[in-house]
Amino acid sequence: MTSHISKVIQACWYQLSNLWRIGKRLQRDLRIQLVHTLIHSRLDCDNALLTKITEHDLQKVQNSAARFVFSSKRRREVTKMRKKLHFLPVRYIIKFKVCLLTFKCLNGLAPPYMSEMIKLKTQTGQETRLDDVFRNASEVPHFDYYELPMIIYTPLGSS
Repeated sequence: MTSHISKVIQACWYQLSNLWRIGKRLQRDLRIQLVHTLIHSRLDCDNALLTKITEHDLQKVQNSAARFVFSSKRRREVTKMRKKLHFLPVRYIIKFKVCLLTFKCLNGLAPPYMSEMIKLKTQTGQETRLDDVFRNASEVPHFDYYELPMIIYTPLGSS
């Protein structure tokens, strides 16, 4: 798994270095399209599997891509640039994708092989609190990398 992650990050850095070479000759709209096509497509690929593993490294790639779009220096604050570009931080992108996938599974919108993995159990006769519904990451037993995001972010009754 770590070799896959490092290859994705390496491919992003390679594409960004090539983009920096030609970036001064390109208009901003074209730079944005190139970043979405070459960088974000790679960051989005399987990023639900990458939760908490390399979030920091993926964020550095996204920050560098935002700096490329605005042709800014390395040490300049990148948060405002990401907001102008409507780039969510990587941790929120990952959480959103996992929650969306869980929603689709629970509502029958996902492929059957995925929907079968998650079953919603209803609680009757007691008041439901948010603490009871969602799992704490510290309570999660050992699972493979591909199983971990679904367990951390899904409701307690699911699995």
